[in-house]
Amino acid sequence: MQDPGRLLAWARPAVREEGEDRLPMRVGGLLDSLSDQMSVPLGGARWERWQGIARTWAELHVLVHSRPGGLSDALRDAYLVARDKLDGSFLEWLRSRYAPLAVQRLPTPHHVHHVPDYMAFERRQGRAERVTLLVMDGMALADWYIIRASWRARHPDSSFDERLELAQIPTTTAISRQALISGLRPADFADTVGHNRAEMRRWSEFWGREGLVSEVCGYVRLRLDREGPAEQVTDSPVRALCLIENSIDELLHGVSLGAADVVASLRIWLEAYSPSLEALMDQLLASGFTVFLSSDHGHVEARGIGQPSEGLTVETRCRRARVYRDRHAMLRVRQAFPQTLLWENDGLLPSGTSVLMADKRSAFAAHNDTVVTHGGPTLEEVVVPLVTITQG
Repeated sequence: MQDPGRLLAWARPAVREEGEDRLPMRVGGLLDSLSDQMSVPLGGARWERWQGIARTWAELHVLVHSRPGGLSDALRDAYLVARDKLDGSFLEWLRSRYAPLAVQRLPTPHHVHHVPDYMAFERRQGRAERVTLLVMDGMALADWYIIRASWRARHPDSSFDERLELAQIPTTTAISRQALISGLRPADFADTVGHNRAEMRRWSEFWGREGLVSEVCGYVRLRLDREGPAEQVTDSPVRALCLIENSIDELLHGVSLGAADVVASLRIWLEAYSPSLEALMDQLLASGFTVFLSSDHGHVEARGIGQPSEGLTVETRCRRARVYRDRHAMLRVRQAFPQTLLWENDGLLPSGTSVLMADKRSAFAAHNDTVVTHGGPTLEEVVVPLVTITQG
């Protein structure tokens, strides 16, 4: 429009002038929306309220890091203030509501270990005869928003029904992905919390309890950049298929410029790698599968605070979390690293397990190094998508 100034005031925000940069306005609008969503006490809020906040924050994250130099200092400062408030409020909510939600499995899943039960429920209801769990390792909700826009445009005949769920704390692959695949709390797989080598067995055991023999249960780690899908993916007897897709997690560990680097790399991933994955999903849908796409955890940009040297006293270690069975060893590390927080006795972790997590947005990495990692309790690491993909 040649003269937007002639419009009524309420209509002007919807009109874009030639050469106008809409990014600051969109970021400002989302910050205002987030402020409204967080204007009430959130420590005891319902999960539904936090889902709304997570969606707003994911959209805001994508905008802020798509063009890092496109925001004024004032907007960037407002974003950082909102982030700090969000981190504190979410941790408070997790401490009071995370464990109670873990027992509410059906009909709506809340935790990642509810997903197999949800898939089995959909199968029993006759809505999904053949099921695939596609685990997008390390995919945060903000990542999914970037991917979703492209996939919907490329696949207009597919339906994407989106829910949100809570990853297992600590948000490490060995613990949260195993919970997602097995349908169990970590307390129920205490002997394997330090590795993912039991996933195939856990997947088959879950479906065995649902009456499926192991011959119709498939588990495949995809390597679509190197080879085609394994025969199990297209094998007609398979009724419950688990696919592990690691390419996004590998991408995360390769970035060196923080969150903005992740956003840029994901756009390259969408053009270079994603078409092979989309073709596989099309094949699955055409073969009568319902695809349940989920992530085991998200990720966060963090700053290094140094690395503990506790030797064999730590069970599992990553840049955001350390898992201990020896509480005295954990307390010694905590004394040396006071900028940490303790997570234990949540009713989901094995008895006697203590988790020490780097506080706020810090990491057990070289001092002041910027890393993109996971394991902690931020909104970006804990709230992940569960998407049911069907054809037509």
